[in-house]
Amino acid sequence: MTILNHQGSQLHSKTIAVESLGCKLNQAEQEEIFRQFIHAGWRSAVSPSKADVYVLNTCTVTHVADRKVRQRIRWVRRNNPQAHIIAIGCYAHQAPEQLLAAGADLVLNNCDKINLPGLLDAENAASSSIEASPIGGTISLGRTRSLVRIQSGCNHNCSFCIVPSTRGYSQSVPLEQVIALVRERVNEGYKEIILTGTEIGDYCSEGQGISDLIREILAKTDIERLRLSSLQPHELSSDLLNLWTTNRLCNHLHISLQSGSDPVLRRMQRSYNTTTFRAIVLTARKAIHDLAITTDVIVGFPGESDAEFEESLRFCQDMEFSSMHVFPFSPRPGTVAATLLPQVKETIKKDRIRVMLHLAHSTSHSFREQFLGQVLTVLWEKEASNGTWNGLTTNGIRVFLEDHYGNSGPSLSNCILPVRIVSTNAQGLCGQLINTL
Repeated sequence: MTILNHQGSQLHSKTIAVESLGCKLNQAEQEEIFRQFIHAGWRSAVSPSKADVYVLNTCTVTHVADRKVRQRIRWVRRNNPQAHIIAIGCYAHQAPEQLLAAGADLVLNNCDKINLPGLLDAENAASSSIEASPIGGTISLGRTRSLVRIQSGCNHNCSFCIVPSTRGYSQSVPLEQVIALVRERVNEGYKEIILTGTEIGDYCSEGQGISDLIREILAKTDIERLRLSSLQPHELSSDLLNLWTTNRLCNHLHISLQSGSDPVLRRMQRSYNTTTFRAIVLTARKAIHDLAITTDVIVGFPGESDAEFEESLRFCQDMEFSSMHVFPFSPRPGTVAATLLPQVKETIKKDRIRVMLHLAHSTSHSFREQFLGQVLTVLWEKEASNGTWNGLTTNGIRVFLEDHYGNSGPSLSNCILPVRIVSTNAQGLCGQLINTL
């Protein structure tokens, strides 16, 4: 069978573009899929508008995410009419017909998206003119940090979340396979690895949990920085927190809150209350020096009263998060929360978003200010057109360097270097290099 593009012509050139929308797990899968194509002999397209095959790993966590997916597919179709567009991921799993209507040629659910290059090569064998060839060296993804998927799926049943129906039950990548992946990234030159999944705290491989996995990675690989993605409060055990005796483990934890109101948390079917959450945060801050704690907050959950919102707002203020991802509640088809009444009016959600975001900006600024005058290590990532570099500290603060040598200076990309913090700006901190290359 020959794969046909949108116009019905056969695919002869093998150029690929892979993008993702949504969570870090989607981004990790984007890396995996791109690597599969490159190792199979495909070439990286300059941009989605130039690709013969375009793959979009989709998100459906909110209606806004759905809309962004459809918009992206339509944009690629308009700007690259000949492309073969493949939609995969959670939205593709949940509503494939909507993505076909948006312009996708092929829609695959989360169970069928494995080995896309093999699928396309098998179906397009008669018309393919490029032979697969092994590659060596670094696969360039345009990043200095690599995301490694260690787990996917979820065994919890939060009333608002559609992920269990799109990702299924929790499944973990075998420990030795994760070790091999991290070693591969180190050999490619990456300095930082982010362990990601739907619920990485649920990781379990032959009786070994997330703490065991981290110990093994630190003991058996030379990765310079290891960062964790989102954790649930109950997953921050003393065994896990005791691992922060090395600066190779980033002092940044993303702990999902969702609401600072106990009645709302109960309606969300979360497994903790604010008292438990507060105690866990205090314990983590005592265990980890200069710890950054980031979180997610939903406003406008069904039945959220003015008093409950104010309670949530006060709790978030007390927690002094270094960053907050704030979302309006979005009813997802098939979830319990979609049927709860009363649903909060959109105008009220917008007002509450504005207020919560104002708090988020304030607490983030306060967190960053404490590092003025200090020396922090930064993994430098990108250079702007004016020669200004930026990168990340171990606790996830973006730092901007404005005293480099402009476009004539040596590249700082993928270098971990100390910087003295001299000021703040709207996006992070500004600093001066202590040692130059």
